[in-house]
Amino acid sequence: MADMDLETYLSKRRRSFLPSFFSPDLTPANCSELLQERYLFIGLFEEIQTSVNQLADRLVFVKVTIDHSNAARRHEEVPASAHERFREDNQVAYAIYMHARERFGRLGDTGQPPQA
Repeated sequence: MADMDLETYLSKRRRSFLPSFFSPDLTPANCSELLQERYLFIGLFEEIQTSVNQLADRLVFVKVTIDHSNAARRHEEVPASAHERFREDNQVAYAIYMHARERFGRLGDTGQPPQA
């Protein structure tokens, strides 16, 4: 698949397996509510070190450093059509990701919501 462009890959691959790890009643409509009620933490892979730090803080564990020996330095633009196709084919996975991004943005480096 290394020689395949993103559009071709999306047309040939199966849908995301991510929703299979969550409750079967999870839908894009109830995603934020159910994730907030049922899950202590959902991190973001693109923010892996901060996610691990936040989880360690929530669980009162010692923080560990994640090795980035194979970290990519480039960022490729995703064509709008590929982005839309992914969203359509993976509505629950996309809703989980958007919820995690929103919640992640509200948490500081401590992993706790800001104090009012």
